[in-house]
Amino acid sequence: MNIVNPQCGNASKNIDLDRKDVRARANDGNDFVKSLIYNAELKDWMNKKKFSIVLNRITENLPIYGSCILEKVDNDIKFVPLKNCIFDPAVSNKDLSFDIQSPYFIKVDYMQPWEMEKMSGWNKDEVKQCTEDFRNSR
Repeated sequence: MNIVNPQCGNASKNIDLDRKDVRARANDGNDFVKSLIYNAELKDWMNKKKFSIVLNRITENLPIYGSCILEKVDNDIKFVPLKNCIFDPAVSNKDLSFDIQSPYFIKVDYMQPWEMEKMSGWNKDEVKQCTEDFRNSR
């Protein structure tokens, strides 16, 4: 009997993140007007990008996996699968400490040889050598 799945549904219902819960706050009392303007821009951006869908996915995945990692790609926000994430082992061992102490985070990306060749800003000779080695190893 699986007793975990219903509990995840209850936890998702209790988290309930909405766009109205996301807001910018001024640290300094003199920046109140700036934060007011930024909040208006933030609400408009969240409305255009349908950010409520992202928040709903966070509330669904958070109880199941324990954490969610988001990545900004161009102007979109995408979820990073946790199986593709590598953390430095310098994580706190304190009980109930969810603070990751490591400054290093590695995201594994799998690429095909033709995708590597299309990448700009890479040394073309080294990429060609790498793809040739990959093709010859099969």
